[in-house]
Amino acid sequence: MSKFLKKLWINDKPISTNWKNMHLVGVGGIGMQGLARWLLQLGYTVSGSDDAKFLQNNTLLQAKHVLGEKFDKLKIYRENDTPLANCYIFSSGITANHSQYIYANLNNISCFHRTSVLQFILKNFNTNYAKKIVSITGTHGKGTVTALLTWILHINQYNPSFYIGATLRSLNTSAYYNINDENLISVIEADESDGSMLNLRGNIQCITNIDTDHLDFYGDLNNFKEYMKRYASQCNVGVCNVRDKSLVPKGWLTYSIDKLADITATNIRFLKLQMMFDIHGPWGCWKNVILNQFGTHSIENALAAVGLSYILGLSKNQIIKGLHSFLGTYKRMESYNIRGVTWIHDYAHHPTAIKLMINSLKIMSNVYVVCEIHKYTRFEKLHELFVNALQEAKKVLILPVYSAGTVSKKYKCDMDVFLYLKKYLDCEYIDSELMLEKWCIANLLDKDVILFVGAGNIYSIGRNVQKKFENSGTF
Repeated sequence: MSKFLKKLWINDKPISTNWKNMHLVGVGGIGMQGLARWLLQLGYTVSGSDDAKFLQNNTLLQAKHVLGEKFDKLKIYRENDTPLANCYIFSSGITANHSQYIYANLNNISCFHRTSVLQFILKNFNTNYAKKIVSITGTHGKGTVTALLTWILHINQYNPSFYIGATLRSLNTSAYYNINDENLISVIEADESDGSMLNLRGNIQCITNIDTDHLDFYGDLNNFKEYMKRYASQCNVGVCNVRDKSLVPKGWLTYSIDKLADITATNIRFLKLQMMFDIHGPWGCWKNVILNQFGTHSIENALAAVGLSYILGLSKNQIIKGLHSFLGTYKRMESYNIRGVTWIHDYAHHPTAIKLMINSLKIMSNVYVVCEIHKYTRFEKLHELFVNALQEAKKVLILPVYSAGTVSKKYKCDMDVFLYLKKYLDCEYIDSELMLEKWCIANLLDKDVILFVGAGNIYSIGRNVQKKFENSGTF
C-alpha cells in the first residue's frame, strides 16, 4: 500500500509570494474547503479535485456552505485531471501514488501540505494578523473549542478570522478570512493527526487533551506527547487540560472539571440538552452559567474556550453571552427531536470520546448507538477500548468500517471487526442504509436516544435515515 502524505509538511520549501494559482487535491474534505475559501478571499485563482464521491450532492452541498459566495469561483476537476497551477496542495489523506502527486513531481510543480499554506497566509498577509493568532489542538474537543471561541468573538462583534474542521451551525461555514479589520483575531484548529500542528504556531495556544491515537504516525503515546511538548514550547501564553500541565511552559492556564486547576466548574446540573454550572477562575466565581451544549465533556470544552477568551480580554458578560447562545457545529452533538426520539449525530470516532458521549446521554434515557469504526488500524490498536466504550449502550448497531485506505493484518474485513465486538456486546451488523431504516422504525420508542458516531459516511447515512423515520408515520 502506498504511504499517505502525512510527512509532506516536514520538508516543505518556502512558498513564493508571486504565485497566484493554487490547486487543492482532496478538496472534498472540509479542511481543504476552508483553505480554498481563505485563498479565494485573498484573491487567488483556486482549483480543486477529489474522487467521484465529491461530485455527489451531499458533498458538494457542504462545499457550498463552507465557501459561501466564493463557491462559484472554485474550479472543480476530477482526480485524474492535470490542471495548470503554480503549486499543488495536499491533505494528509492523499497517498503518494495519487496521479496528481505523481504528475506534479514529474513536471517540477511544487507540492505542499495544507498546513504549510495556512502558515504562509498567517505570516504574509495583514501584518496586524500576527498579533492575535489562537492555535488549538488536542485529541478530543479541539474542533468544539475552536468553534465556541470563534462564536464568542463573533457574537461580540470581534469579527475574527477562523479555520475549523466543522461547520458552525449559526454561521453555516467552517472558515472565514477577514482582510479588512485592523483589530484582527484569528482562531485556528490545528490537526494533531500528523504532527502538522507544529506548522500552526500561535501567540496564544491551547491543548485540549492528549490520548492514545494516530499511532500510525507517532508510533507510541510517548512520542505523541513529545510532539505536543514541542508544540507548547512555541508559545508562552496558553491554556491546557490540567492533566497535561507537565508538557507546557509555566504560565499557561489549566482547566478541569474534576481536578484542581486554574479554571474549574462546580455545581454541575443537567438541563434539557444544556448544562448549568458555576465557573471558578482567576476572576473569581461566575454562578449559574448556562452552556447550550450537553454533557460534562462539553463543560470541559467550554472551560478551555473561557480561558482563551479571558486571555483575549473579553468580559464576563461577553463570554457568558457566547456560551448561552452557542448552537454548536454540524456533526458535533448535532441533535434533533423526531417523534419523541432524540437523534444525535457526532464525529466521535475514538473510544474515549464515544464513551463520554454515551455516559452523558444515559442520564436522559435508553441510548442506542450506531457506530461506524473509523480505520482498521485504529481498531486494531484500540479494540479493547472500543468494547469498554460501547458496552455502555443499550444496544449497538455496527456499520461497515470506514477504512480511509488503511488495512489491518488482524482485522481484514467488516465481519472480522463485528465478530470481535459481538463476543462482548449486544450488537447487530447493519450492512445497508435500508436495513438501518427498518431497524429504527421497528424498534425506537418515545424518549429513546439514538446516537450516531464516526468520521466517515455515517453522518449522511444517519441524516437520511432520520428523514425516513420522520416521514414513516411512527407513533
